Amino acid sequence: MRHENLFTRDKARMAVLRMLDLFPPLERLSDDNDFHNNHEFLNPINCMLNSTTNSSVDSSSDLKNPQILLDGSPIELPRGRHSVGAIRSHLETIALENHRVLWSFNVEEPTGRIAESFNYRVEGLTMDIDDVPLRLIRIALQQTAEAKAALHKVLLTALIQEYAAAAELWWKLAKQLKQPLLTVSLLSENIIDMPPGTASVSQIRRWQLQQLGAILREANEACWPQAKNKFPRVLETRVLVWLNNLQSSLELWQETLLAARD
Repeated sequence: MRHENLFTRDKARMAVLRMLDLFPPLERLSDDNDFHNNHEFLNPINCMLNSTTNSSVDSSSDLKNPQILLDGSPIELPRGRHSVGAIRSHLETIALENHRVLWSFNVEEPTGRIAESFNYRVEGLTMDIDDVPLRLIRIALQQTAEAKAALHKVLLTALIQEYAAAAELWWKLAKQLKQPLLTVSLLSENIIDMPPGTASVSQIRRWQLQQLGAILREANEACWPQAKNKFPRVLETRVLVWLNNLQSSLELWQETLLAARD
């Protein structure tokens, strides 16, 4: 049988099962106690500017009888400062006074016993300024894991020959593939000591962007109807391999930074 006919409907089921081995279940990276499921962590760039809030409540709205927590500790508000914006500013001030930065800010209506005492629950998380590089790498790892999960969905859709739907999913995924690289671009050039004779961190990032551009072009060409049988193979042998290599690089950088802290 010709190689181009590998992904027929009869063999698609076998290929789908194989994909389940290629992609382990997506798990949120959380080796810190301050990672909570009800928090939306700030976009790395916006985080530096402290301009993103996970809240459906308008920033100018007054919160009646709120429970305020910063790193799990209750916080008393100055009199008359009960708007979301004022509360956040107060938490940021406390964080900065303690040489820390506000990393996550969450406003929600409480449930259960807490709802009997408070109308709103406001929780902020902070981190030491020296932990910013490590946190950025962990965000990039999470973004890479999410991209791999999305790629899994594209592959499964392509393998059952739903090519139009797979192409739409791919174009949506293509936009997010650069996110881990943008995240680590916030790292300073000398944050990681590279061995003598090896490429610098910035050069590695440039190569990764160039590789990603070539991969996007190849995948975009393969998702057209006339090349549809090629599409799953490009996703597996090019996109998935690139993501795996990116993940390995990020994990190595994470280990290097952790070792430097010990």
